[in-house]
Amino acid sequence: MLQISVPGYEIKKPHSKCVVSLDGFPLNNNNKKGIKYFSCILDTLRNTSTNFESLKKLNLEDNLVKTISKLAADDYYDIKIKEKNDYILKTNSKNLKIKRKNEWNEFKPPLEFHELENNIFDKLMDKDLSKKKNKEALNFYYSQKVISRLDEIVNESNVENFLFDPIPLGNSCCIHQLTKDFDYLDYFSKDKNIKKLIKQSKNLDEELYNINRTQIITSHTTYNEIESFKNKVYPDEEDITQEQISKLYETFVSKPGSLHLGKKHAFKNNVCLLTGEKRNEIKSETYTNDDYFKILDLINNVKSYSVKPNFTEYNPDGLLNIYDVIESSEENVLNNDKYLIKFFKLLKETKDKVKIQELWNDFNEQVKVEIDEILNIFKSVLDAPKVKEIKNIFLKLGELNNIYEENKIENE
Repeated sequence: MLQISVPGYEIKKPHSKCVVSLDGFPLNNNNKKGIKYFSCILDTLRNTSTNFESLKKLNLEDNLVKTISKLAADDYYDIKIKEKNDYILKTNSKNLKIKRKNEWNEFKPPLEFHELENNIFDKLMDKDLSKKKNKEALNFYYSQKVISRLDEIVNESNVENFLFDPIPLGNSCCIHQLTKDFDYLDYFSKDKNIKKLIKQSKNLDEELYNINRTQIITSHTTYNEIESFKNKVYPDEEDITQEQISKLYETFVSKPGSLHLGKKHAFKNNVCLLTGEKRNEIKSETYTNDDYFKILDLINNVKSYSVKPNFTEYNPDGLLNIYDVIESSEENVLNNDKYLIKFFKLLKETKDKVKIQELWNDFNEQVKVEIDEILNIFKSVLDAPKVKEIKNIFLKLGELNNIYEENKIENE
């Protein structure tokens, strides 16, 4: 039905993943573009909901060809297909006759040369035209005649500027002295015919556009405002595809209770380093429209932030994160560490770069001291190579060069 309509349908909202076409079989047998388009649409539909599950075991393209072949054999459709092909041939032949003219017709001058000749109108040149009914046609004719005559004179006049080859600018003619009372038409004043044409044209203008006789009409038509979509952020529910939702869940963390909610997954060998989820398991899930809006909210919430009380705007974000760790430590292990509490208190209070650097240098020394204390305990139960290996792990903690590999080694 779409193919045989005269005039043809134009698809305004194509499917994003399918090549749009209503061409080909059965209207003509050159291709199957139309069949492929509908096969593509059905292919995406059968993966979206249970309503289209019956399509899953079918070869869509072959089934469409078989079904449409039977329909096209009907006498009614057979006649309609012939009528549509005749219409296409006529339309194409008309388009071939219309040739684009690449001509410069702007009145610069010159226009494209044209001769105007209307003996009846020409005879009325010297007469009173106030009682004529065809004033608009007369005015149009005389105006065109003025332009045509000006064009003729300009092209017959000598070029006044120096000639260059190639010509960088258009050649100029018609030299004339510029005064306060200069009028472009002064140059053409010698031609009496032009003067008559201009005079008649002006008279007709006054007759046609006399303000005293002009009727002014006001309209009270009310127009409905065109619907605005400027505040429409999310797509309509019917436009959301399963693939779009699945792609969002594959890209962003949505695992309940995760510290990284709304942030991007960091996959290594198709396993997320942040949540431990497998990419295939995320992609195989079936999602609803509610899931789509839920993950969009998660992503947007990550971009918002709140500042904890008692912190000045000079505190780096990293310090806020460290305070979170200290406050949430089990059994207040970090809260009871006197050195740690004193260190962060001094760090928070100072804004001097030199003092900050001194504090961090002292902190690094303290870490080394504590590592040595731990290693002394290990020395009593492990051999020297193992102790050296543990020391190496301690010293590299926090470098974060290869987190995934380091975590595997340390867990072992």
